[in-house]
Amino acid sequence: MSLQIWRLQDGKDALNGVVVISATYRPDQFDAALLRSGRFDRLIYVLLPDDESRLSQWRMHLLGKPGAESLDYDEITAASVGYIGAEIQYFVNKVVESLRAAMSGKSGKSSQTQDVLAAILTTPGQITSEQVANYDAIAIRLRR
Repeated sequence: MSLQIWRLQDGKDALNGVVVISATYRPDQFDAALLRSGRFDRLIYVLLPDDESRLSQWRMHLLGKPGAESLDYDEITAASVGYIGAEIQYFVNKVVESLRAAMSGKSGKSSQTQDVLAAILTTPGQITSEQVANYDAIAIRLRR
């Protein structure tokens, strides 16, 4: 954080309408001073996307892409359990490349979906179940 934000949090300069937001994948590395009363009034634990959220992300990122309507989104969503939004976006870029190749007429719906599924299955989500369990424990400990 910048010195200006620290002054803000210490109450030396009163500013109205200022919101400080912070995000991390490493809540276990928080400095205890940041968690003192009056620093961050609300801690929000954002869970991994559930099926509905992942489906929505796949659809949103592929909206309007040529050939995307031919994908089986339910299968792709089921295969991407544990993926975060950034990982879905990474695969969307790969899917778009695959769809462009398919537009040449060489593959149908099943083949395109299978290509996407194969790519997903060979690249598991970066957040492990152990990390999720650790995040859950930290969230319980930090709950105010």
